[in-house]
Amino acid sequence: MLTREMRMRGVSKGIKASRIACGIWQERLGVVVIPECVTSTDLRDAWALALRIGKRAIITGPTAARIQGRPIDSDLILAISPVQRHARVPGARLLRREPLFPTRRCGSLRLTNPEEAILDTLEALSVRDVREAQRLLDTALQLRWITPRFIESALILRHKRGQHVRALARLHSLARGGTQSHAERQMRKLLYKNKFYGWKGNHRVDDANGRAIASIDFAKVDLLIAIEVDGHAFHSDRQAFERDRVRDSDLAVAGWLVLRFTWQKITKESQWVVQRV
Repeated sequence: MLTREMRMRGVSKGIKASRIACGIWQERLGVVVIPECVTSTDLRDAWALALRIGKRAIITGPTAARIQGRPIDSDLILAISPVQRHARVPGARLLRREPLFPTRRCGSLRLTNPEEAILDTLEALSVRDVREAQRLLDTALQLRWITPRFIESALILRHKRGQHVRALARLHSLARGGTQSHAERQMRKLLYKNKFYGWKGNHRVDDANGRAIASIDFAKVDLLIAIEVDGHAFHSDRQAFERDRVRDSDLAVAGWLVLRFTWQKITKESQWVVQRV
């Protein structure tokens, strides 16, 4: 309930303060919430935002993503507010635009779809903490919560609507650059720059029966050293992750030493990669 509504219902400041102090009620984003009515923290925030902003409020960001099953680890609270209104919500950021894609319903709440909720989170994080945004982008791409193609489609829509695209364009560049093929090209440049010669790309390894164990990204055949490169979007699910680990084990049994590097390590911590090689 909003404070003015509580006064209309005869609830004094003292009663409000005592019930909040005892934990019977909670105050979120300037709205008093009764926990027994809404058990989820994200739903409490969503209802608080809807009450503060009005019926046309659209919940987005981590709150909307988590409600729809995408467990984003972020404390940001975001909502889309109609441009003509000028509501302020302490502790939350309001986006003054219309959603890019069709919204979804959760009871009487309106939410952006999970992909747009994640995109709004990434844009907001890129302003506050670029590294945190890159980590979330990496996770979102690996788990297929979002794809480079979706980011590109959002960028095109923003251009058409004449909206700001700088942060979104940067995310699009990072998402495209983090593909496995691009990561492999960066690794090849790193090997050549540091005079690590004699590495063979896409080297096939067979077992004793002639069955292919793996195709190694970069192989130092005479030393039986394998370098495997993971791009942002390479591991699309848990099964793909597990298959890679089985393959690494098979290579180890065959006598290979496997060095596995991520896109983040290759581009941001290249000296660390060089030292390991």
